[in-house]
Amino acid sequence: MSFSERKQYACVFILFFSCFFSVVGFLKYLISQSVLDHSAFDQYSRQAKSWLQGKMNVENSAFLEIVEVAGKHYVSFPPAPSLFELPFALGPWESVPNQLPPIILLSIAACFMFVSLWNTHHSKFHAAYLSLAFIFSSNLLISLGVGGVWHFAQIEGFSFATLAMLLFSKKIQTSTSAVLGFMMLGLAIGCRPHYIFYTVLCLILCQEAPNRLSTKKIAQCMIVGLVPFLIVYMSYNFLRFGNPLEFGHSYLPYAKGLTNGLYSWNYFFQNCYNVFLKLPEFHFRKDGIALTFDYRGTAFWFNNLFLFLALVIIVKNLWFKSEKIWKALAITVSIVWIFLLTNESNGWAQMGYRYGIDLLPLAWCALLFTAREKSHFSTSSFIRSRLYVYAGIYGI
Repeated sequence: MSFSERKQYACVFILFFSCFFSVVGFLKYLISQSVLDHSAFDQYSRQAKSWLQGKMNVENSAFLEIVEVAGKHYVSFPPAPSLFELPFALGPWESVPNQLPPIILLSIAACFMFVSLWNTHHSKFHAAYLSLAFIFSSNLLISLGVGGVWHFAQIEGFSFATLAMLLFSKKIQTSTSAVLGFMMLGLAIGCRPHYIFYTVLCLILCQEAPNRLSTKKIAQCMIVGLVPFLIVYMSYNFLRFGNPLEFGHSYLPYAKGLTNGLYSWNYFFQNCYNVFLKLPEFHFRKDGIALTFDYRGTAFWFNNLFLFLALVIIVKNLWFKSEKIWKALAITVSIVWIFLLTNESNGWAQMGYRYGIDLLPLAWCALLFTAREKSHFSTSSFIRSRLYVYAGIYGI
């Protein structure tokens, strides 16, 4: 690569990150925050500080999402996000700038999304625009603005799950990329446990690569990359709660009072109504139009238009093609979404449909596979590109 080419690449990435952080910075400015602010919902920060003191429990507190078991208090979330706050907990700040790790991780994921699309027939500008529009036309943007313990886990889970999908979607699959992919998946599971449902899709992507790895090699990569993370999480849960599958939410006072538990088919149909049909309420005022969002979620396509487009692409490819990858994508989307729809809260305290973030890595995977098929784009490239542009403008 010549010096001029390296210079061009450097300029492209500088411009890309400038756009990303400009949008995030402007969002924080609008809500009177800074990327270095400390969120009051800092359960992960408290857990990171406890780890540095050699403890698993946090200080005695009646704080939200902290449970008491056998006289000790624990954070009732999967532990991975606290790992990324450890370096900041060691820093000179009195309060950990806990809004910074998810922003950094999301910017890295966005960069790799941009590169993956750039490696198809898309121009640099189109690839950069679509990757940024994909993120900022979803609930990820709102989550970055709100900045709380729930949003941190979702943003970081999305980042790692997307990196895993990109590694497994490589045209040239190697043992190294497979191990790294399983490691990214392991970190995603440590943020949002239901990412474990992505495992079968990852295995199929390994097998369907042009230079497919042998079944034995894939199993070895999974043992090296994913299994250690699962052992650590299960051991951590067992040491705290005596149950390797319990992250702590079942011990919350409100969860104990639920007749049907945290997950039940009794919540499914109401959640479906909110997720697919319920629109926000429009209030017409002198100073403009105000929207009121249902705390239990509103129609996912209103805030996550790229997710809707990806679902259309998946259904279309299922209808006209028989590739195993599209079937695996459809099954994974269905399993994850059904699991989410049986949750009691359906996301709670949200603008739009926050749980839709957990489906976005699959959506990007579908869009990336479509982008690689030049002949598919040639028939309706104009219409499809306009849809993408409108979706991006809508979100930003």
